Amino acid sequence: MHNVVFYCDSESFGGHEKMAVAAHAAIRRHCDEIQISWLVNGCNHRLVEALEQARFHYTTLVDAPSFSPRRNPLRALFKISRTAATLWRLSPDLVMVVQGNIARSYDGILSSLLSGLRCCSYLPAAFRISSVRNYKFPALADFAWSLLYRTTRRYITIDEEQAGNLRLHNPKASILVVENCIPRSVSIEISADGKASLKIPPGKKVLAVIGRIDFPSKCQDWIFRELSCDPFLSDKFVLFVGDGQDFDKLQAMLVPEVCDRFGLISWRNDLRDIYAATDVLLIPSRVEGVPLVMLEALDYGIPVVGADHNGMRSWLPAEWRFDWGDTAGLKRAIGFALSARSCEVKASFAERLNSIHDEVRFATQFREALIHFGQH
Repeated sequence: MHNVVFYCDSESFGGHEKMAVAAHAAIRRHCDEIQISWLVNGCNHRLVEALEQARFHYTTLVDAPSFSPRRNPLRALFKISRTAATLWRLSPDLVMVVQGNIARSYDGILSSLLSGLRCCSYLPAAFRISSVRNYKFPALADFAWSLLYRTTRRYITIDEEQAGNLRLHNPKASILVVENCIPRSVSIEISADGKASLKIPPGKKVLAVIGRIDFPSKCQDWIFRELSCDPFLSDKFVLFVGDGQDFDKLQAMLVPEVCDRFGLISWRNDLRDIYAATDVLLIPSRVEGVPLVMLEALDYGIPVVGADHNGMRSWLPAEWRFDWGDTAGLKRAIGFALSARSCEVKASFAERLNSIHDEVRFATQFREALIHFGQH
């Protein structure tokens, strides 16, 4: 029996947490020699709900959410020490730290090191922090950011491009690639009734932006600023869907004067009605891996427009991609995507998506990675 603890102290539930839950479920169904439990932030209600629905064993962290060492170093150190003691009592073969970027749930890496346990980072996007936030000394910020990747040498990532990016930060890292897995979608049809139920004005093409609302990395504010006064949206409607740290800010931006061009809906577990109303999925992020919403949309036959990096570059045709910050390129890509037919989209990606739907493949690869890192 191999014992693994999945660690997540994030308050938000995104694709990384969703894939970790899916990995646990797949392993339980197909690889019963691995025992998995969770150590989580109790404030992450959607993650706790997902764990309870799946009947997974979990423990909530003491003193969560995370506290910044810069703002409160003593309290942060106390939390890490308490977490290390909890991990030491659990004594797993491996601590799997679920990370959207290397800073999310980073306390799990420090706590594992303090308790003398092997730890592995799952799905951290590898990028330069100066590409997301403005710093007075960007080179210094990038250097300090890069050091975070060197505190663990074990990584499970999503594709070879992400693996290569991780090696730039940590050339000595041991990196295993486990491609995502999503269930095969049911058939949907974009309909006027579906759009009306979401309060979308009649006759409008829907450009959906689905995911965590986080301005620095997901860039919902950029979409709003660039398109709010643009005649380009005269026959289009941008629908934001999600929760996150900037939800209230985005809600405040959507004043009545723009309600014919923009809408905002809180996250929901079942997105079929959203996809049924979506003509094009937009992913304007500064940083991404291989987004789950991209895979889901393509599986439904919905074209996707994304910034030209990482997972989008490896999946989407060139005419559906744009250089981040290039508004003209964004609009040009949307025009190309709107001309695509659903059946053509599904046919174009069918072969690659067949592998993405293979849960046995996913469980087997994940199992091998956990056992490998639990022993080395």
